[in-house]
Amino acid sequence: MKFLLVLCCLTTLTLAIVPATDPVTKTGPIPYDFGGIELRETNPLHDGLDYLMEQKREAIEEQVKAARKAAAKRKKEAAKRRQRELERERRQRELERERRLLVVPVNGDEKKDSFIE
Repeated sequence: MKFLLVLCCLTTLTLAIVPATDPVTKTGPIPYDFGGIELRETNPLHDGLDYLMEQKREAIEEQVKAARKAAAKRKKEAAKRRQRELERERRQRELERERRLLVVPVNGDEKKDSFIE
């Protein structure tokens, strides 16, 4: 049994011996239930390499996904540019055709109508 020496100072010095109360001995060991925990053998080096390989694989997949998305976007934009160019050429041909129709031959020369100029 442990004893704690307590020095009390009143009018004179008195020595008292008091038994120590240890909280660890009062509560005792804490019971743990490991029944719900599945224990398996692990190899930390191998598990770490697996983790790094998985991270690298996921990063590569993300890069491939981003590259495919960017390629699809560029392809769409190129198709839109081609379509705009075709529309511009079609409008240009229509304007040229209208200009040719508006040219009226007068006494052997070609003369445009005055409202076009």
